Amino acid sequence: MNYIENQEVIKNILIETGVIQEKDLEEAQEYIRKNNANLITAFVKLGKTTDKEITQNVAEYFGYQTADLSTVKISHSVITQIDEKIAKKYKIMPISQEDGVLTIAFSDPLDINLIDNLRLLLKKDIEGVVASEGSILNAIKTYYDQSAELTDENGFVSSEDQEGNVEFLDEGTERASSDDAPVIKLVSLMISDAFRMRASDIHLEPLEKNFRVRYRIDGVLHEMQSPSKDLQSAVLQRVKLMANMSLAEKRLPQDGKIKIKIINKDIDIRVSSLPSTHGESIVMRILDKSNLLVGLSQLGFAGDIEKKWNELINLPNGVLLITGPTGSGKTTTLYGCLNFLNKPETKIITVEDPIEYQLTGINQVQVREDIGLVFSSILRTCLRQAPNIIMVGEIRDLETAKICMNAAFTGHLVFSTLHTNDAPSAVTRLIDQGIKPFLVASAIRAILAQRLVRKICVECKESYDPTNEEIRLLDLKKNDISGKKFFYGKGCPKCQNTGYKGRIAIAELIIVDEHIQELIYRNASSMEIKKLAVERGMRVLKKDAVLKVFSGETTAEEVIRVTKSDI
Repeated sequence: MNYIENQEVIKNILIETGVIQEKDLEEAQEYIRKNNANLITAFVKLGKTTDKEITQNVAEYFGYQTADLSTVKISHSVITQIDEKIAKKYKIMPISQEDGVLTIAFSDPLDINLIDNLRLLLKKDIEGVVASEGSILNAIKTYYDQSAELTDENGFVSSEDQEGNVEFLDEGTERASSDDAPVIKLVSLMISDAFRMRASDIHLEPLEKNFRVRYRIDGVLHEMQSPSKDLQSAVLQRVKLMANMSLAEKRLPQDGKIKIKIINKDIDIRVSSLPSTHGESIVMRILDKSNLLVGLSQLGFAGDIEKKWNELINLPNGVLLITGPTGSGKTTTLYGCLNFLNKPETKIITVEDPIEYQLTGINQVQVREDIGLVFSSILRTCLRQAPNIIMVGEIRDLETAKICMNAAFTGHLVFSTLHTNDAPSAVTRLIDQGIKPFLVASAIRAILAQRLVRKICVECKESYDPTNEEIRLLDLKKNDISGKKFFYGKGCPKCQNTGYKGRIAIAELIIVDEHIQELIYRNASSMEIKKLAVERGMRVLKKDAVLKVFSGETTAEEVIRVTKSDI
């Protein structure tokens, strides 16, 4: 409590509540003259009252309850609701959370704006209780100390550092002691095993009678050995704790993030929880920076497509679109392009939701729809920053699409993505969103549609004769496969007996020349655009995939699976 600035107010409250008598004022004034102290300090030093009594009376006068922090046990899930820097700056301490309301302790009930300011700052529903400043500072030191072992509501001990990070070492190094809780070891092992198996996602799915764990490896889900149903709650709570998510909230979806180190590699994990019938379903997406920051030559595009795309991304202006369904590698391709173009003389701004990774030398902006920071509003400001290249994570609405097209006309090179199944559909999608055909035709330079197919494991690769059904589904004839070999993976320990290891891209590329522009001006259908593009040399996705079958990189079965929508 700020005794110096508010001592007159506090004095009046103490007199009104009967803590201090009028006769005590003269004695206090004498003490002040001799010791150069303030009035409230004089009352305390003379034994007329105590800090605790002052806090109690002033709090009650303004309608606040008080809290004795020395007797309160604060869970780690509550501590994570407020960052340590904010706690120290405002001298506040979170102490409990119930029904979405966070209760904090603060020391100065005379600061009438503090609670309202904290509600705006933290975007939380907050209630305040009053505690002495000394007890708050002691609590901050105790609970936020890096070396303190914090116990969550389930009694599990967390030996994480201040940022909530967990470091997983290589298999030959023991990190957890034998005294650590089994659930901590279980979750740590689950994450490290998923990483070593090259999984992109870990799915924790509560079912009626069991608790299912699945890893998505090379785009396909594989069911793993699952923990006992009895451990379901503890495992989910542990993951939420690591991701700084509210343990108390189980009715609403939540998002969180975990930073870890596995085999000396920094890994980010995005965590999403979704309430389901039998408990919270949690998905952890593993983001390995080394997988995103690849060169264009490593993406697996056919040589002719790679050559044309390299020429396109060096254009001074225009819109380059990458299309495909979720999980088709669009983000990886975008990052590959940005890495190639990231040079000291080039200014690049990205607008992303979410930002996958921080890229050195590139200005990245995170979309935050909760505060009105959407793609379109960010883009308008970006154009005033005089960038050479703009990357928009996704064109989601008419306004964003218009700004992208106009940016191309004002000398910017714009990269973005759309969710369409093939390249020609991107044109009709933009026109359906409300973009005039002449804008689409004039602004777009090229459209790259892509998917990812699994690569055959080189350790167990064998040749075989394709079936008639496979030949038919690949749109081939008998004479097309004359002299060609088909391969598959038999399955081995190196590929977890799947026959596949890794993925490569298949693609179709439309370059918008004057002939394609003419069709777009006439608002032609995607089928008409596709027909003309094929006549002018475009290779459709399935044909590009078949070339990879002939080269022994993937299987007929995999191509049929990925391109079945084109059949």
